[in-house]
Amino acid sequence: YADGALGTNDASHGLGPGVNAFRTIQYAVDQAPGGGTIYIAANTYHERIIIDKELTLVGGAEDDVFDSQPIIDGDLVTLAGSAPAGAKAYDAVITARVYGVKLRGLTLQNADAAVLLMSGSDLPRDGKGLWARINFCNLISATWGVSNTTNVATDATHNWWGDSSGPSGEGSGTGAGVSADVSYDPWIGASLEGSKTETLDAGTVELDARDEAGIWAEKMGDGAPALTCAKYADNPQSDFAAAAGQYYDVNLSDDYDVEQLTLRFYFTQDEIAGLFGQTLAIRYWNGAQWVACSDQTLHLGAVTVNGVTYVGYIEVLITATTTPSLADLTGTEFALEGERVFPPESLSMSLAAGPEPFCPGWTLFYTFRLTNTQAVTLTNLTATNDLPVN
Repeated sequence: YADGALGTNDASHGLGPGVNAFRTIQYAVDQAPGGGTIYIAANTYHERIIIDKELTLVGGAEDDVFDSQPIIDGDLVTLAGSAPAGAKAYDAVITARVYGVKLRGLTLQNADAAVLLMSGSDLPRDGKGLWARINFCNLISATWGVSNTTNVATDATHNWWGDSSGPSGEGSGTGAGVSADVSYDPWIGASLEGSKTETLDAGTVELDARDEAGIWAEKMGDGAPALTCAKYADNPQSDFAAAAGQYYDVNLSDDYDVEQLTLRFYFTQDEIAGLFGQTLAIRYWNGAQWVACSDQTLHLGAVTVNGVTYVGYIEVLITATTTPSLADLTGTEFALEGERVFPPESLSMSLAAGPEPFCPGWTLFYTFRLTNTQAVTLTNLTATNDLPVN
């Protein structure tokens, strides 16, 4: 574990989140055993990192609550103290000099290359012949998003390259570049706020990514795929009128022997402000347009998780025959929609009995009921009596 705010760089730390973590990523890399995983808590780390062993670096420490990806900033000018040994030799945020490195859920910025892959051996050990895997990362403010000098294929799909057109270099876009031997398509159309990936065991298994992406998921079946839930900072595709400004991504590595995936998209009051609660729904991007999910249910009601109060969620069931289907979840974008309340700030109404009852000296009593069908709390309600004084 690495935590730039709470961790400490000494050998007695590193095996837990928060105060039990290491403070810098390079120190965690140096201490971790080959084949291990380093969980990196949300913070800005001014480092250039060299990896010489098979490791997985994941944005997000277990049990750590945050709503943004950790940022690794290669601008060594702002680094307090000396740079990690050898870091200035490469103008890259992360330099991997060995096969088997996996990067997931990170923001890498401010260097000539966000990731530089170098060959220390001619034989890749990945089961699919890949040198490295770089997925669901923001690769920005760099000439090269991924520079691969190994002559061995690398998987760099589902990344944000700094522009919706995709990477430059071997790519046809204008974002950070990719060199040869880098698979980059599909890419994502907006930067990521947070993401979480887990390999799920066989059976019924939950993945709680509400802290990172606002999604809770449950997989049913004997399959054991990797599941990624992510949240975008902006719309990754074309706009649509009912968009609520909340966009997600779900990636299932393999749908073999998966019977059903349940996704719950949670929302806070601020996220649906001005929307008519009963109209909230989830759409997915089918490659050409936003389409309503075929099996979804709206649930309104407050629940607090890790200090965040959600006012409801939409449950989407996905099987082999739904829209979208399990086979469609190859980095599929979802969006929260809802009809807007006009005007959103105020509501006025008038009530009157007819014919108006009248008897001198009597008191008239009026009873009216106001029903709130929104997911948000109504405030500043006032009733004004406009009856004549006499």
